[in-house]
Amino acid sequence: ESTKGEIKRLERLVSSFLAYARPSALNLEERDLNRTLEEVVLFLKAELASKGIAIATRFSHDVARVEIDEPQFKQAILNILVNARQVLGPGGSIEISTAVSSEGEPLVRIADNGPGIASEQLDKIFEVFYSTRRGGTGLGLPIAQRIIENHGGRIDVESEIGRGTLFTIVLPRRMPSRRRRRRRSIRDDHSGRGREDAAERETGGEGAREEGAMSEPARVERRDGTR
Repeated sequence: ESTKGEIKRLERLVSSFLAYARPSALNLEERDLNRTLEEVVLFLKAELASKGIAIATRFSHDVARVEIDEPQFKQAILNILVNARQVLGPGGSIEISTAVSSEGEPLVRIADNGPGIASEQLDKIFEVFYSTRRGGTGLGLPIAQRIIENHGGRIDVESEIGRGTLFTIVLPRRMPSRRRRRRRSIRDDHSGRGREDAAERETGGEGAREEGAMSEPARVERRDGTR
């Protein structure tokens, strides 16, 4: 029985490592952020309840629709929630909330009332294979971080021993849509415009800047010299 358990653990380790080492390309689609998070909560709610762990949501209606690869984004959220589940016992609680930053960025906050993370460990939790839990792969949080960073966002963490941990996911206001840009280039090729658009993108022309808005976009100088 112990051998079977070890084989399953190794299989999970290999699978997780491959997911980290060879991340899939993003397939961006516009989604309702709150609904996406609600679906993840519903997926885990029964399991958490069986362990005496409560999970609640507090969603802001001000959060706009976002462009995400929904399966990958859900995986990132799930990894963070599983990490919380592993340290919580009966009476534990998790809250997922959404908000909009002062810069207009969509925020996802995942807070738990667990034991917290020591300051000397906090800098290591996103390191590959780092885990303080026996049997842990040390890949769940690094995979979550990579997925969010591939979306142009970031994960911030705050924790206090005895009070719990807060993960804050900051998403960009808008992701550059590769599919829309590619579709337009193909369509424009029939009118002879596609090659011109491609040249503008390669030289940083205005055709590229219109599609590439990210969180906290850099100020760019227009052709008339203004900003």
